[in-house]
Amino acid sequence: MVPQEFEKIRTKVSHLWSANPYGFLTILMFLIHGLYGTVTIYAKGLSLESVLNHWDSGWYTQIIKEGYHGPNFAFYPLYPLTIYLLDQVTFHTIPVPLLGSLFSSTMFVLSAVLVQRLAKEGELAPAFPDPVSPLGWFLVAWTPASYVFHTHHTESLFLWLSLVAFTLMSRNQWILGSLAAGLCALTKNQGIFVAITLGVWAALNHRPSPKLRVFLRFAASGLISGLIFGLYPLFCYFKTGNPLEFYQVQLHWRPEMSEGSYFKSFWFDNPWQNTNRGSMIRYGLFWLLTASSLYLLLIQRKISGLYSLLFVGIMPLSGEFVGTFRYSSVLFPIWFGIAEGLRRVKPGIFAPLMVCITLVLLYLNIDLWRSFLLYRWSY
Repeated sequence: MVPQEFEKIRTKVSHLWSANPYGFLTILMFLIHGLYGTVTIYAKGLSLESVLNHWDSGWYTQIIKEGYHGPNFAFYPLYPLTIYLLDQVTFHTIPVPLLGSLFSSTMFVLSAVLVQRLAKEGELAPAFPDPVSPLGWFLVAWTPASYVFHTHHTESLFLWLSLVAFTLMSRNQWILGSLAAGLCALTKNQGIFVAITLGVWAALNHRPSPKLRVFLRFAASGLISGLIFGLYPLFCYFKTGNPLEFYQVQLHWRPEMSEGSYFKSFWFDNPWQNTNRGSMIRYGLFWLLTASSLYLLLIQRKISGLYSLLFVGIMPLSGEFVGTFRYSSVLFPIWFGIAEGLRRVKPGIFAPLMVCITLVLLYLNIDLWRSFLLYRWSY
């Protein structure tokens, strides 16, 4: 009987994978994280609300409940504003960290739906800058810090908006794409690179054209995105009298930073850096991301390569690499590009290589999820 039951389960799983591999990978990540999180929270005597308020989640909760003041101007407004509105609509019946987690989970599911649709459309008329495949989505869903996609963080919203922006631009809907890029810039500081990249794409999509027209298309795309993002400096000005308050308060995190700290971070010459295991893994991941960005440029995926290289290039701005796991979670062009490279590996090497990659990702993924639950550094 047991083998028969096992075979039934295997058959059902196989059907689910065949029907929707993107949904399957998403639900699998949710289930494993949910089970592990439940056991950990119960075993440690923690509360779900307090756990979901760890690290930057607590800052978002503070903004939603108390508004902007002091150092929390460093956190961009679209995500907390969205959760604030949802909190009002639900009459404060759901704790803010849980409400944010539910919203993030929903946005990640919507991202999976969009990626699956892109995969189907790509078979007929490839226009998206990267080949989309279940393997690529596996690398996104199981990136080491994928817990940010179902907790009280900005990443799911940013991932969905950036996918939408790239999709619209691939369909030559550059005005709507520029609007989506502007919303990306209101979600995370890296969103400005979505706007820059799509501005370049909007210009290049209209060749052959006079150089002036190419420049005007780039400028128009940037203007649209810039006007959207400009709402935040305008808000800062009316709130504090300083339109750059969101930038200047970031000195709160590392007041001892100097102009050379960015470059010193590469050889661990900043006094706050260390070479423990976590730091070295993040450092290694940074160089993997850099190499992957250059690889995208090498194989003529210029739009994805430009976006990824800009995105990766600002990671050491804090004078260290402590946020590499979280920052890289939304870099779908790199994960899609790595998947494309893996599919070119010889069949005899592909299987053992994927086993190794899967084991490493699972270890890092669960380790970071546990660290977040226990309020240890997990970005």
